[in-house]
Amino acid sequence: ERRKLLDRTIVIVTSDHGIEFDENRLGFKGHGTAYSQEQMRTPLVVRWPGRPPQHVARRTSHNDIAPTLLTELFGCENPPSDYASGSSLFSGAEWSWLVVASYREFAVVEPERVTVVLPAGFEVRGPDYRLLPTQVPPRDVEEIRDRVEREERNPQGQVDLRQLDRGAREPGELRRRGAEGGRRCVGR
Repeated sequence: ERRKLLDRTIVIVTSDHGIEFDENRLGFKGHGTAYSQEQMRTPLVVRWPGRPPQHVARRTSHNDIAPTLLTELFGCENPPSDYASGSSLFSGAEWSWLVVASYREFAVVEPERVTVVLPAGFEVRGPDYRLLPTQVPPRDVEEIRDRVEREERNPQGQVDLRQLDRGAREPGELRRRGAEGGRRCVGR
């Protein structure tokens, strides 16, 4: 304040991860042990001269910091997609999904589910980070359900989606199995 730097200095305060104290009673503590909200939500405080204070409730990412600086501060005019996976924090863009990583695996985080890709498989968890009863990759579930809605199926030949993921080892295998024999796929 004495040197009057605050009026011409951008201040960004954040963290690389949150900390969990087993709030969900699932046994996850610390960081790097799960992709729960407690471990993924981080503070992000930005003081930008000339911009009024505001609270942003939408999902943002650390990937948005570089595009914010490059477009808003340095005046880059080409789209952020040319050099980053994020967008300016001031653009209002919200992430419908995020790819996040830990030491051994990564996950695709969406509002309705978290798909954790492990070295030997995957698991699908709900917004509360509990395992979902149907462990089918989200893309395959949606594709199967779309196909069922488009075509009339024999109601006697139903396939339980919980059975589709057993033994699948390659992309598209679930979709092929779901299409075999004109069966109709149903969830729980």
